[in-house]
Amino acid sequence: MPLPGSLQVSQPGELFDTVAFNPRAAVLLKATVAAILKRGTKMECKKIFIAGMMVAGLLGCGRGGYDFVPDPVVGVWETSHEKYADRIFELKFDQIVFDTGGGTFARHSVVNVQEVQEDGEALYTVFYAEPDGHESQFAFYYHSTLDTIRFKNQKRIEWTRRSDG
Repeated sequence: MPLPGSLQVSQPGELFDTVAFNPRAAVLLKATVAAILKRGTKMECKKIFIAGMMVAGLLGCGRGGYDFVPDPVVGVWETSHEKYADRIFELKFDQIVFDTGGGTFARHSVVNVQEVQEDGEALYTVFYAEPDGHESQFAFYYHSTLDTIRFKNQKRIEWTRRSDG
């Protein structure tokens, strides 16, 4: 007989219809539940479930944040500052694109996005993949009322959303 409050799953998919997990953790947990349902002894089931939960917890806890760029900062950003007046950068849900000058662009896949509040503004750190496989980061402050971005390392330069972006 099950303990009060314990999770009862008769089909592997039931757990995932009602609870949202980190996608990587959900896949692993779903496979673990499927394996448990196929096994015969309670001891084997318990061992598999515990191991699966440990791995899913490690995958799910990662660095937190988002796996995509949040909607408020998605767009094309430009500045009137003389040093960067001919440059833009674009934040897409899954990419960050830097105008590198001369009509060339550097496109990078977004790996993770962190958001924290700092001095009344949102500080976003976008982690993205370099072509060689290394991970880089791009940190900026977003002021929602003014709809502006300032790079963490260049706070005096203000970037505004391009109206056609």
